[in-house]
Amino acid sequence: MIMKYILRTLWLIGYIPVFILMFICFSIMSFAYPLVMEMLEKNDEIEKAIAESTIPESIDTEFVNDLLLKIRKEQLGLKL
Repeated sequence: MIMKYILRTLWLIGYIPVFILMFICFSIMSFAYPLVMEMLEKNDEIEKAIAESTIPESIDTEFVNDLLLKIRKEQLGLKL
């Protein structure tokens, strides 16, 4: 009789963390769903902004390198 009680208790203890984890996951999903939907709506706005953007697709590496050199020389106090 005692062995049966011990086995039943161990079985319950083994499954309690699973139930707690499932509850936590479902709770997170219920809170996360509105956030995910909001992010998807913002994603549509971002896609629209990218399509209408005037930023060039490629970067002029010469311009960027010259700009970085100028900034570094100013920071180090070197003559331009």
